[in-house]
Parts: sequence; C-alpha cells; structure tokens
Amino acid sequence: MQSKNNDRAYRPVIVVPHYEHLEQFKRTLPRLQPVGVDILVVDDGSSAETKSGLAELLADLANVELVSYEVNGGKGQAMKVGLQAAFERRYSHAVQVDADGQHQVEDLPTVLALAKQHPDALISGLPVFDGDIPKARLYGRKFGDFWTTMETLSRRVADAMCGFRVYPLDSVVPLLSKHQLSNRMPFDTEILVVADWSGIALRYFRTPVRYPEDGRSHFHYLHDNLGLVGMHTRLMFGMLMRSPRLLYANFRRGFSAPPPLV
Repeated sequence: MQSKNNDRAYRPVIVVPHYEHLEQFKRTLPRLQPVGVDILVVDDGSSAETKSGLAELLADLANVELVSYEVNGGKGQAMKVGLQAAFERRYSHAVQVDADGQHQVEDLPTVLALAKQHPDALISGLPVFDGDIPKARLYGRKFGDFWTTMETLSRRVADAMCGFRVYPLDSVVPLLSKHQLSNRMPFDTEILVVADWSGIALRYFRTPVRYPEDGRSHFHYLHDNLGLVGMHTRLMFGMLMRSPRLLYANFRRGFSAPPPLV
C-alpha cells in the first residue's frame, strides 16, 4: 500500500490523550516542551476541576492546543479525536504520548527523525521494562502478543500495547471510519492490527517504559478485559475473512517484524 504522506510536508504534532492525569501531566509537559513540536492535548471528559487546572496550565503556551469534551469515552476515543484533529490541521504525523509520564519522552527527537526517514511507516515503541512493571500487565502483554500473531498470521506486531508511537496520518486516519475500532484501551492494539491488514509498514524503536509510583491507571479490569475479549473476537473473524490475502501478503512482506530501528 502506498501512503499519501508525500503529499504533505513533514509536519509532526504530539497528541496526548488525557483523563484525570493533571498532576502527572504537570511533570510530563516540561519534558515535552524542549522538543519544539506542536502539542495537541485531548481531554477525555475529565472533571470540571481538572479541566480548569488543565486550561490554566496550557493558557500561555503558544504551541499547545487543548481539545476537550464533556463525556469520558476512553483512551481510544481520545486518540480518534486527536488523530482526526491533527489530520484536519494538516499535520503529517501524530506522535502518541501518554500524559502520565510512562514514556521516555527524551527519545522524541530520535523518534521524530525516524518518522521523517520512514514517512509511510507506523513507528511504535518496543518496550524495555525495569522491575517496576506489574506482573498482571506483563502477562497481559504476552497474552496480547499471542493473539496479534494469530490475527495477522505473522509476528509483525512485535508489541501491541506500547502507547509511544508515530502515526502517518494520511494512511491511518481513513482506518478510523473504515473499521469499528474500540473507544477504550483495546484501541492501541486494534489500530496496529488493522494497519497491518491495510499494508502499512510497522517499524519499531526500543524505549524504556516505567510505571511511576504515583501513577494512576484507568484500566478497568472487568470492563476493559471484556473489551479485549470482544476486540480479539472481532479481529479473529476479520483475519479469517482476509486469510488468503494475508497469507499472500505475508509471503511478500515476510512473517516477522523487522529489527528495531534504534
């Protein structure tokens, strides 16, 4: 699949989905500012108090725009809104960064250089964990990796859950209307699988991921685990419908993910 990104000048933006992470984001934002790239913060229906604090925090920052709505829809909803907004504002690439400080945002200059070097690829973090990752999340990642291997009939989705990634907007935004993607946590996994189905190259970079001691997770074990089951069920049916084409594409593209770019 040929992307249309060559039709736009390389113009990246950082998209930050935000929900009740004001205190953590106060520490993350100063780490983003030195990169010198526009920032689009999408507030996913936080409380009035949080919205007020967020607006005050961003008020005097010329390169930061706040998009906000009233009803919490989930991380996937925030990313859909952010990607669409970035596309409409004529950005070429959107860099997804979580608000809570998990990601090594000091890697952003390198990541942006990779996106410029590989403009048609969806470039995603390949996490390097230290000892602070909760065991439930580690096993959950392994579980998810198994299913994405089944859903793509390959190992090209080397990690499906790292939220530090770069989306080429001209090729990714059409997928938002073509597929019924989750509005919640499963979005991060689902968008990679449907991108692979669509022929978008997936590339990776190694990046440390940490879980701050005061981190606040919005993962709801019952609701979001049921969502993950539903997502993987949909994707398995989608794989079965596409299996002849996927197998042919796999022979042409290879079954394994390429080595990390850095």
